[in-house]
Amino acid sequence: MCCFSLNVTAVSATRIFARGVNDSQYLVYSMAYEADTDLAMILPIPTPDHSPETAVRFIDLSEYETFFADMEKGFPRSRICDY
Repeated sequence: MCCFSLNVTAVSATRIFARGVNDSQYLVYSMAYEADTDLAMILPIPTPDHSPETAVRFIDLSEYETFFADMEKGFPRSRICDY
């Protein structure tokens, strides 16, 4: 769950993808929000005690607008179930 540095009007469409690979973990977080002013989103993530700042690396996926749609392709919806 994320936190915000100031008040927000609404938060919706939250999507999270997490995967461990060897000794690394990948986390992709997306959501929509409404606010009256610029603010910061704070996403607490666990790290081992005394981890260096380089233990967390950010990868910009803003050019990959279909990331979550592509992930959903791996989980086809059943014709019987209506999600």
